[in-house]
Amino acid sequence: CQEVQDGKITDPAQLVIETARCKRAITTAHTDALTAIRWIRANAATYGVDTTRIAVGGGSAGAVTAVNVAQWSNPGGGPVPADVKVRAALPMSGCQYDLTQIDANDAPISFLASGGDPAVPYSCVTATADATEAADTDVERINYPTESGHAQALYKIHQAEVDPLWEAFLVTHLGL
Repeated sequence: CQEVQDGKITDPAQLVIETARCKRAITTAHTDALTAIRWIRANAATYGVDTTRIAVGGGSAGAVTAVNVAQWSNPGGGPVPADVKVRAALPMSGCQYDLTQIDANDAPISFLASGGDPAVPYSCVTATADATEAADTDVERINYPTESGHAQALYKIHQAEVDPLWEAFLVTHLGL
């Protein structure tokens, strides 16, 4: 899907095929994540999980999935179904590719991003954060606009700074 995003596929027929494949992959990852959240909720007592304190996170494609879980679990708006509701998302190098899915019912998000990320356009991350704020949902921006790190590599460089910020974000939004 990186080649689609980067505009490297020049054959129009191939672009249609690859774009459709990428959309299926994103949708499948989202569905799998929601299935996992439902499973956690169904087995919460066995594992001592407080179902009012579920958050999601991920890097790169996992960050896109985390953003989608936070913002794409109530298609058309309205309340997020209780069985898939999360209270926060922590994406490392991810954004929302369909800004129409963002609304006031979404989970708060703390974005980690770099301006020169080779895989995720910084403009997509900032557009997602801007639209999230416009929907009156809490957003934290941990941005490094002059750097080019991606996902886990970016996190490792700034872990000492990011960890306390994410801890505070989770304390606030999960009521810890």
